[in-house]
Amino acid sequence: MVSYADIAAAHERIKAHARRTPVLTSTTLDALTGARVLFKCENLQRMGAFKFRGAYNALSQLSDERKQRGVIAFSSGNHAQAVALAGRLLGIKALIVMPADAPRVKLEATRGYGAEVVIYEKGESREQVAAKLSREKGLTLIPPFDGKKRVRFKVSSFPYNPGKYWVTIGLSSRATGHLYHVQTQRYLFEVIDVPRVQERVDVPIRIEVEDL
Repeated sequence: MVSYADIAAAHERIKAHARRTPVLTSTTLDALTGARVLFKCENLQRMGAFKFRGAYNALSQLSDERKQRGVIAFSSGNHAQAVALAGRLLGIKALIVMPADAPRVKLEATRGYGAEVVIYEKGESREQVAAKLSREKGLTLIPPFDGKKRVRFKVSSFPYNPGKYWVTIGLSSRATGHLYHVQTQRYLFEVIDVPRVQERVDVPIRIEVEDL
């Protein structure tokens, strides 16, 4: 189980490298919902997603021997870029297993961060491809999730207790479990998971987002 001390230690490891992303608001959305809505904008994190935090934290804790050998990961996009960027910053060679139909922009970004990309075809198991390469090349596998059924975290950027915390659950996150609320020294709030929408829904509403 992840403790608050683990989270605090991770913060110390990544704080010089991860961005402190802003919390923004929208008066339009507040009016539509009848509530004060706060957006934690992890899309403004380095490489465009929160996964940079976990990737850098994982790679920074490897032994010198493992760092020298390098790491391997499998991902169709965000985790791939996160491991690639963290590897570049830490001087660790990264090999990323990506699907042939991965978005071109994410393939190029992953290579742009300095990682070597291995493509697998539809019908192949990315886990098996990565495991085979890991054994053959002596690389440390950095999975996009850790198998724990609950993830504990602290949101220190909120100026006050938000009361409810709405979380979108992606495919990999859903496989490993839901985000769960954590009581810290400052906050105690409810976390509500928002299931992935299978079909695109066009909402004809323009929402302006302002700084808090």
